[in-house]
This record gives sequence, C-alpha cells and structure tokens, in this order.
Amino acid sequence: MPAGGLPQLTTGMDLCRLLSWHWHTSWHHPEGLRWLTRACEVVGETEDPAALATWHGLGILLDQHGELDRAAAILQRCLDAAVARGDRVGQGRESNSLALVQMRRGDPVRARELFVDAHRLAQEDGDEERISTSLSNLAMLELDLGHGERALALLQEVLGIDRRLGDVWGEAVDRLNLAQAQLAVGDLASAHGTLVGRGGELLALADAEVDAELLEQLGVLATAGGHHETVPVLLGAADAVRLAAAVPRADAYDRRLEESTREARAALGEQRWSELLAQGASVSPQEAWRTCAALLPA
Repeated sequence: MPAGGLPQLTTGMDLCRLLSWHWHTSWHHPEGLRWLTRACEVVGETEDPAALATWHGLGILLDQHGELDRAAAILQRCLDAAVARGDRVGQGRESNSLALVQMRRGDPVRARELFVDAHRLAQEDGDEERISTSLSNLAMLELDLGHGERALALLQEVLGIDRRLGDVWGEAVDRLNLAQAQLAVGDLASAHGTLVGRGGELLALADAEVDAELLEQLGVLATAGGHHETVPVLLGAADAVRLAAAVPRADAYDRRLEESTREARAALGEQRWSELLAQGASVSPQEAWRTCAALLPA
C-alpha cells in the first residue's frame, strides 16, 4: 500500500520513522519492535520510500535484538530499492546497516564490501557525516578482526571529522570506540582517560548499548590493572543493561571481551566469578562506573 494512500497511514509511518532513533538508543526496543512490525504489516512489501523507511527502522531493531536473518533480509530489500531508484544517500545508509548485520552474522568479507561501497559514495558526494559513519564501521570491523592499529588510525580520523561537524553524540561514541582500540594495542593510559575520565559523559547519552560497552571495556581495563574482583561486577551490570534493553553482544565482540577478561576469570575461579557476576546485576551503570573510577584513579 503506498504511503500516501491514506492520511492516517502516512501520519502513523511518520511517527514510526521519527521514533525509530529513540527506540534504537533507548531501553524501549520491545515497544519499537511492536509498533514497527505492525506498521510494516499494514504497508506490506511496497517500494514506496516512506514505507521502506519504516522497514529500515524494523531491520535496525531486529539487528540489535539479535534476529539477524530477518534483519539482513529486510535491509537487503531496502538496499536494492535504494539502488533501483538511484538514491545514493539511501544506498549508503542501507549498505552501512546491512554491513553491520553481516558483521554480526560472521561474514566480514561481505561486511567490508558494503562498508567500502558506502564510504566510496560518501566520498564522491563530499558528505563528511556519511564518511564518518562508514570509517567508524570499518574501524570496528578491523578491531573485530584483530587489527588494532588499523582500527586506531581510522577512529582517530573519525574523531577529527565529528569534531569539525560538532557532533557531540558522535564524538562521545568515537571516544568509546577509540578506548576499545587503545586497550587492544595496550595503550592503557589513553583508554583510562576515556573510560574513567569521560565515563560520566558517556553515561549521560542514555544509550543502553553505550552504557553496556562502557562497563564491559572498564572490565577489560580492570583486568589489565589486576583488579580482578571488580571485573565480574562490571560485566554483571553490563549484562543487566543488555537484558533490559534486549541488546545482545555481537559474537565477534563477545569473543574479544571474553578473551580480554579471561585472566580475571581464571584468577577468581568459576564459583567466585559467578557470585560477583550476579552481584553486579543489581548495580546501576552509574554506580558501577563510580566504583571503578574510585578504584582506578587518574
């Protein structure tokens, strides 16, 4: 059904499109999935751009929710439609989104192809916002593949772009991603400056996935510093955030996190680790960060 067919339908899809970012960054994924699923059932498999924006929003939430096959199918259809109508901005957006799903599905080759294509389009259009997005995504792919130095170089470039753009949210997320790369290459001092020194700014974004990743990377930092008993508390608090928001860890990220905190787990033993992990589940992200900040002063 075309988006412009009924005024009420058009208004409903506009609301879904406008709320998609809120559902994406908040702890209201079940609500978003319910409304977006209903909207997509009503509009059907149309090629109407406004309707496809609703489908795109559903694909993003399904990706975050861990329903990767459904997300990939939806976003591939959105990408095909953008290519067919000659929408370069839409093609770049859908390429980036589909590539993120392919990363989670364990297909780095296809993910890289899509990210590179999105980056090429953005460069040809001179669109720095899109350049930033594609480079950031490429950097995190490099990090998942164990190429910490490459990721670090790309993320430093991204941070410079977002500073020029005045993108406060983007710059905060860039710093969190940089901290992950810094930990990967052993630059603990720089990672500490972000995770401890700027952790309050990151929490102020009220983004569930950012909250979880901050706590998880603090766990990596605490492991490196030998503060083993703090690690499962931080990870337990992160698990609680992810459970509440229905945002699972991607497989590659999960493996990287497990490897980076293995020393702490081995030092504590399984029973003590499980006890502290459960304890952390009742700790708020703010409290967990403050505790870690006090333990790991600048």
